[in-house]
Amino acid sequence: MLVFFYVCLGIGIILLVLALTSLQIQFDNLKIVNNKIKSGRIKLVLKFLKIFSFFELDLLESKFFKNKIKWDNLQKDLTKEKISKYKIDISELLKLTKVEELYIRLDLQGEYIWILSLATVVISSLLSVIMAKNNLDNEFGKYKVNFNYNMKTMYELDISSVSSIKLIHIINIMCENLKQRREEKNANKSYRRSYGHNYE
Repeated sequence: MLVFFYVCLGIGIILLVLALTSLQIQFDNLKIVNNKIKSGRIKLVLKFLKIFSFFELDLLESKFFKNKIKWDNLQKDLTKEKISKYKIDISELLKLTKVEELYIRLDLQGEYIWILSLATVVISSLLSVIMAKNNLDNEFGKYKVNFNYNMKTMYELDISSVSSIKLIHIINIMCENLKQRREEKNANKSYRRSYGHNYE
């Protein structure tokens, strides 16, 4: 009986820690020019009560992630099949993610002014929605989108931001995804067993 009590207590403490721990994605003065990262950092940080940091990983310095976050590799990895497979999970994560700080400056250049104008309006409107949804005032959120006529098409993006999501939400989505895959796998096996010996 005492062992059962300690097991339940341990599980309760673990769930409480997970509920109070957040995963932060931090863009520190990140500068991207034409799909190439020129400077800055992208960090994953685990925080307890959004105050105490106990884990930090710089993705640009990590050997495991260094090649994965390059634009060319992302284009190869993010196929239509993979995007459609994970878009539900990604959309759920985005809904649960809180943008705490967001500073963006985007400079667009090209020879088609009407395309640049349209892109500027769309991007500015999208950033305004993000700011409003996350209640970001001028102290924690600013953006500026510029465009210039130039025969050479290019863009330059400067971004600093902090976004966070509770760790327990990530674990819950991963468990739901794993459960769904198992159900689909078992359904396929059951179908094969039922009709595996039927021939027309």
